[in-house]
Formats: sequence, C-alpha cells, structure tokens
Amino acid sequence: MKRTLLTALFVVALPASSAFAAITIDKITASPSPVKAGQPIHVTIDARNAEEGVCGLGLKWGDGSSEKPEKVGGRHKTFPLTFQHTYAAAG
Repeated sequence: MKRTLLTALFVVALPASSAFAAITIDKITASPSPVKAGQPIHVTIDARNAEEGVCGLGLKWGDGSSEKPEKVGGRHKTFPLTFQHTYAAAG
C-alpha cells in the first residue's frame, strides 16, 4: 500500500511594501517516504528571505484535499512550515 506523494505547491509573491521581496523556497521534504495509507505524512517547506517579504502558500495533497492558502513571511507565519496529512487509501 505505497502511496506516491503528489503535491502541488503554489507560491505567490505579495508586495511587502512598494517593492516585491524575493522569497525563495529552498527545500521541501516529506517523511516518511514512501508513505502508506492510514499513516500520517509530514511535509516541511523551508525558504530564505522570508522575513523580507510575504508570500501566499497553499498545498494540494493529490487526493482532493488541500491546505488553504495562507500568508507566510514578514509579520505572518514563519518558515519552516510543516503540514500533516493522512491518505485514506493507496493510489
């Protein structure tokens, strides 16, 4: 019952002031790998220059569920961010 992690990550730069800040996603890790149905998976996203700007970040798990976009960086949530999901079935 192995499950391939299919995630779509989208990042949209929002103006932190009058100029756009360059937030760079450095690393995305998932554990465990491979994941099994019924077992939680943790996806961690890390970025640099996050304190200099703001981005919108959301995650689609590939099984119809998702994490809604939220503001990250600046005065908002900080990196690294960790999301958890449990797949109901293999696929």
